[in-house]
Amino acid sequence: MNPLFYNWLTGFIIPWIAGIYLAKKNPLILLVVAPLGSAIAHIFNRLGLSLGFWRVQPFEYSAFSTLPMDIGVYSILASFLVYVIIENQEKTHYFIFSFSLITTIMEYAWLVLNFVVYDNYWNIFHTFLSYLLAYYLVYGYYLLLKKYEVFSKTVR
Repeated sequence: MNPLFYNWLTGFIIPWIAGIYLAKKNPLILLVVAPLGSAIAHIFNRLGLSLGFWRVQPFEYSAFSTLPMDIGVYSILASFLVYVIIENQEKTHYFIFSFSLITTIMEYAWLVLNFVVYDNYWNIFHTFLSYLLAYYLVYGYYLLLKKYEVFSKTVR
């Protein structure tokens, strides 16, 4: 399968199909959190690519190779994390850990399929820590939004 097509299919199209479900359940979460999830993913991927920690197929497209994931799967997962946290307030850290683990397993599959290649001593544990940090940044943003009662407003 063409790696760029695969990136768009698994990194953007399929996640946004799932995002439609969230848009119907709580569109405000998607509208407010997805851009932040995308920005965080973009920053992390730019750093990782620039520092030579990883490369993503097709290698010749460099930063463009991660674009589908930056605006797709990572923004949708960040939005779903906030949705799950709102629905289950008492298990916040459990869900952040779980989302980090699931996202790491997803990337491990990409690693095994050679769609992602690690360099410069980067490994799957570092990947887990980067997802953990990213999801805690999303959680911090959620707390800020909660302080200003952004999610107390009803959007239908």
